[in-house]
Amino acid sequence: MSLMYYNIKVTTLVVGMFTICAGSTLNLNERAVGTAYSLSEQNILLEQHNSYRSSVSPRAVSMNELVWDSTLATQAQTWVDMCLFSHPDDEVYTDYAGIGQNLYIQYPDSTGQRPPSPVNKPLTLWYSEVHNYTYNSNSCQYKAVCGHYTQIIWADTTKVGCGIKFCQKLSLDDGSSIDNAWLVGCNYSPGGNVLGQKPYVEGNDCSACSSGLFCKNKLCSNCNPGVDGCECKLECQNCGTVNTTTCSCECPIGYFGIFCESYCEDTHKYCGANPGWPVDWCGDYWFMDQYCPLMCGDCTGGPLVSC
Repeated sequence: MSLMYYNIKVTTLVVGMFTICAGSTLNLNERAVGTAYSLSEQNILLEQHNSYRSSVSPRAVSMNELVWDSTLATQAQTWVDMCLFSHPDDEVYTDYAGIGQNLYIQYPDSTGQRPPSPVNKPLTLWYSEVHNYTYNSNSCQYKAVCGHYTQIIWADTTKVGCGIKFCQKLSLDDGSSIDNAWLVGCNYSPGGNVLGQKPYVEGNDCSACSSGLFCKNKLCSNCNPGVDGCECKLECQNCGTVNTTTCSCECPIGYFGIFCESYCEDTHKYCGANPGWPVDWCGDYWFMDQYCPLMCGDCTGGPLVSC
């Protein structure tokens, strides 16, 4: 069964008491701006997200390193503060357009003093869905859930922010409610789980990072080259050479693109034709650069090269 998500927000319901790890209790004195998670808990959440992303199998050519985003954290906190175990409709909450979201609840707890561990409960449970997912067929086991996992390791996602709330009464989608429950939400941008797409492209680590991004811990990162294992692992095509200072490809005449993957030629009959698409349309219409790169001066034509 193929994954059938399209920017879907996915939820987890966990019944029972939870175990608290040392140092994971909520310290309101350390509360970070926009979220009830302390700065130290933010770091734990971020590091664990990136650890999971760097350990995918098969390997990923362009898995982005996530950064913590205060806007997403505020957005997630605002949502869980409503004590509603449901996802926002992005047609109503327009700031959720293009945002992914994972939700988790834990109950019962009558004290309100012990949040679930920010790593060992919500995030670990979400990631455990790896056992339900098959990369080659981009499919999930029958009647199983995979969407939390695939959002965590969605390669194009670059930012995450989370919030947590203790709810004396938490409302569910079916109109019922739960007393004394913790609600955790993590928001992701850009959101993953796009219909028909795998969460990432298989290949050598960091071989196809966006131009200018380096590789750190198998993730495409805006890190400082030469520091803490930060290096350029970009692989250029068609005899392109890697500029290790900028971690970008320098293409030979006749080729262009981030990886020198495209031959420099106009591919549409309307390029420069009369009637058709004149050269002064270049820069004004998106399709000109796509179909008429030679006419628009995006690249220099030349013979095919052999490395």
